[in-house]
Amino acid sequence: MELPKLPIANTIRDQVYQLLKDEICDGRYEPGYWLQEKELAQRLEVSKAHLIRTFSRQTGISPARYIVRVRVEYAKLLLLDEDASITYVAEASGFANANYFAKVFRRETGMSPSEYLAAAPKKQEHPQMPQNRRLPW
Repeated sequence: MELPKLPIANTIRDQVYQLLKDEICDGRYEPGYWLQEKELAQRLEVSKAHLIRTFSRQTGISPARYIVRVRVEYAKLLLLDEDASITYVAEASGFANANYFAKVFRRETGMSPSEYLAAAPKKQEHPQMPQNRRLPW
């Protein structure tokens, strides 16, 4: 699942993407917490309504939906670590508990985290984010 690539630099989408990338790659997030629309709007110094309207126009989905997709994609990376439990992945991905995580994961991917693990190729190392590369979503 990949969001539309926009040719315009410095769009709201690009700014949201950069904030989320910083949260993930630089370890700025706290387990069980992720940025929400209100905080994104504050950081971008725009109103929440403007953020939602502009981001939705640029991407075709709301910022909240985009954040959920990013969280699920991040969870997929974490699930590839054989030592990571579903509970740990749920918390690290910003979900309140493993049950809610599994429900959202199934809604977004069409399979449970356990089914995803069974179907995914095994990795031997912790997933690392290459420097200066865009995230897969």
